[in-house]
Amino acid sequence: MDFSQEEIDLFEKILSTPPNLGIELSKYAKASLKDYSSMVLGQKVFTRGTDMLEFRLLNLIKFSFGGRIPSEKDVSALFQIKVTESRSLIRSIIAKYQYELATAVQGSLKEKMERDAKINAGTDYRINLDSFFLRDEYNKIIAQNPSLTLLTRDTSTNGTYILTNTAYDHLRAKLGIAVATINPYP
Repeated sequence: MDFSQEEIDLFEKILSTPPNLGIELSKYAKASLKDYSSMVLGQKVFTRGTDMLEFRLLNLIKFSFGGRIPSEKDVSALFQIKVTESRSLIRSIIAKYQYELATAVQGSLKEKMERDAKINAGTDYRINLDSFFLRDEYNKIIAQNPSLTLLTRDTSTNGTYILTNTAYDHLRAKLGIAVATINPYP
């Protein structure tokens, strides 16, 4: 397709794309093709607009986000909606397509823990979370053991949560994370 330079700049801003916009847009084209082919074949006939948005987000997760759950901020940018609406949309698709998205949820939680959980002075862990969805999912897993402390917000920072050593070990075991080199918290 022919896009104006203004449209290209806007795509790059919204999608936070690397220099090759065409490759990035092809991922969205796959999601779009799945959306339209399901409609034409009568596999997904929607009577509500929210059903269509949920199915569209499901396809974006599969094809555009590499099988990972996007942050509320990313969903807001793509769908041009408020962060609170994004949060609700993500929760809806996780409930509606829970079995289909189980691997994506597990992978998102595992990837975030491996990448961002950092030890803090040997007493606990800190993890930066830009998604309430991730926080809530971690807390669901931690809550399986009533003796563990749920994630608590570090009030001295924005978006950082405290994770006790025992809760970290529980999450690590449940998510299948091997004991890794401990990253110190800066």
